[in-house]
Amino acid sequence: LFREVGATKEKVLELIRRDINPMGGAYETLACLQERGYGLAIISGSIDLVLHEFYGKIPFRHILINRIHWAENGEVAGGDATQYDFGGKATGLIEIARREGIQPEACGFVGDNYNDLEAIDTAGVGIAFNSKSDDINKVAKAVIPGGDLRKILPFFPPFDRVIS
Repeated sequence: LFREVGATKEKVLELIRRDINPMGGAYETLACLQERGYGLAIISGSIDLVLHEFYGKIPFRHILINRIHWAENGEVAGGDATQYDFGGKATGLIEIARREGIQPEACGFVGDNYNDLEAIDTAGVGIAFNSKSDDINKVAKAVIPGGDLRKILPFFPPFDRVIS
């Protein structure tokens, strides 16, 4: 679709910078989770350009996201669609757990909409944050109103404490 409308990397970046803002406390939350010993992963139906624009310096161990390939002139050269969006997010979580040599129950997952339902239900710590879906609210360990992602941190203590 990007190619059909004549999108270029620069035009897409302009839209991202104009229309998308990271959630409050996102950088601090990711840094704190890392300090506490958690491995970070992304399972998203978004595009890699958004991730790199806002979180490019954060060392995610696993990135399952749509990727756009850009030609030297900035036009779309192709891309790779993630198989881990919509109902596939739980499969992505299971795959990441396999790569890490852990069970999915040892993972946390934070989501906000119906397409996160199975992943929230599969994770040991499934959190509905800034939820747009009553369905995920029913299966989540916690439902946290949006505004500041740091609100999830009590559910991810340092590894010297056990999550019950």
